[in-house]
Amino acid sequence: MTSRFLQALQTVRFNSWWQYKIPPLLAIFFTVKITELGATSQVNDCLQLALLFCWMFTAAAFGYFVNDFSDIEEDNLAGKSNLVQRIPYGFRILVFFLLGLTVIAFQLILNHPTSVAFQLSLLHLAVFVAYSVRPVRLKERSFWGALCDALYTHFTGWHCVFNGY
Repeated sequence: MTSRFLQALQTVRFNSWWQYKIPPLLAIFFTVKITELGATSQVNDCLQLALLFCWMFTAAAFGYFVNDFSDIEEDNLAGKSNLVQRIPYGFRILVFFLLGLTVIAFQLILNHPTSVAFQLSLLHLAVFVAYSVRPVRLKERSFWGALCDALYTHFTGWHCVFNGY
């Protein structure tokens, strides 16, 4: 079981985002909560933090999974390792949709569908896909690829600001 769990973390490149993307976002959350001086209950804060963490985890996993899924051919030509290629194609499609739907589900728990934060989350997923997936594949279009990379890196922070945590 532990071996499969570690393989799953490697497949979504957990180490690529856990240490440098998640801590600043958690810092935003805690800074806002500290400055509120008890305006909300601690139970509510803990629930918000847990949901926010789950959303960040699945959004990052989705982004890296989509990128690796889309790069299998290029990685093979370059002789680069790609763990997603080891997953059967049908299961890759299932993981793609399950991760995307899980991101949306966490957002529906956190926010109303008409909120700016929810809309940013949907845009976040769309940018991940546009960056990696053909025929758009912005990562191959110099300026647009760099812009897209900068956007999806900061969507989570914007989400925290618009959500008030």
